[in-house]
Amino acid sequence: MKSIRYILLGVILSLVGSPASLHAQSFFGYQTIGVHTWYFSLSWDGKPNIGFGYNFRDFNKTFTDISLEWRSPVDEMFQSDNQHLIAGFYKPLVLRRGFTAVGLHAHLRNLAGAEGSKTSQYSLAATVLPSYVYAASLGDGPYGTIGLRLGYEAVIAEKSGQSWSTLPSHGVRLGGHIDLHLERTLGISSNGFVTKNWALGGSEGVDTSLGREGDLYIGSTYFLRRW
Repeated sequence: MKSIRYILLGVILSLVGSPASLHAQSFFGYQTIGVHTWYFSLSWDGKPNIGFGYNFRDFNKTFTDISLEWRSPVDEMFQSDNQHLIAGFYKPLVLRRGFTAVGLHAHLRNLAGAEGSKTSQYSLAATVLPSYVYAASLGDGPYGTIGLRLGYEAVIAEKSGQSWSTLPSHGVRLGGHIDLHLERTLGISSNGFVTKNWALGGSEGVDTSLGREGDLYIGSTYFLRRW
């Protein structure tokens, strides 16, 4: 139990301290009877960011997590120049000790540039997470998963001023994921990975250097399905 906590703490600290622009989405891979989860996220991309979101767990043959999240820099929370909305789902393909989850999410980003310029980006991100259940309590003890995170994101359209461009860039993400669930209500999740982007169609201003990304999620389940 102590070793699990130390590993999780080390991963969280390393991810929170990594300079990055976030492209990940929340994933709570643990198997619980929780239905509704409200969560917040912390990130750093040269300035502190905070996010809030809601996750609904639909129980089916496995389960499907459907989520909606909003993010913004801390010092611009009530301005519309820098906002990030994410909507989508994750779904494990099977429920067993070793499993694979898949995800699909849509992103809307409003970005403020130099001299008052504004850019809106619309993208789709697909994710595959080969995972392993490293702790599995049937009671109120810890339940957690750890695994790889493989992602692909394509910017479908981008608007800068009155100018539109389609498929300006795309990129891949490779890294890891860890989460932990305690007392059937408290959930912690973290992701960290490297990224690589490419410009499409002669697009300019796309950062093609190798980057690092990370996130930390903390959420609470307020309704438990007990039937």
